[in-house]
Amino acid sequence: MPRRIRAPSRQGSIEYHVTPDFLVRVSIDRAYRFPTVAEMFQAISTPNTVITNNPNLQPESTTYYDLTAEYHCITPSTARSA
Repeated sequence: MPRRIRAPSRQGSIEYHVTPDFLVRVSIDRAYRFPTVAEMFQAISTPNTVITNNPNLQPESTTYYDLTAEYHCITPSTARSA
């Protein structure tokens, strides 16, 4: 039975400028990782390690949350004159 799994990655963010120099951003991201062919079907053996295969591995999923605040400050040393 062939495996057909589709999992779209979804992400979104909202940005709010509190002042022209200060902003706040919130991001959410949903990610998936599918097992590789080696993880599912290939057994590996070295002198110190034995890795066995697992054909029943399922996809992994995770949700990331991120809160970012940025402040842009121009000091005389970084300002450019026209």
